[in-house]
Amino acid sequence: MKLSKKIKWVAGLTGIAVSAVVANEIQSAAEPVDASLSEREQEILQLDWTNFEVTINDAKPTDRETRRT
Repeated sequence: MKLSKKIKWVAGLTGIAVSAVVANEIQSAAEPVDASLSEREQEILQLDWTNFEVTINDAKPTDRETRRT
């Protein structure tokens, strides 16, 4: 094989290996860890967080007015 083909194979196999490791980490992170949480932490997790939204109002009122002619 030519050197460029070997490099492509090595790069491809490395990419597959990295993808497998990342997929494995994502899958293991999705498992519940309720056994290691305290009672207070479990209560907090059960709260309804759907309406939680952080809003920052940095808009400054301007005294400029625009006119269209």
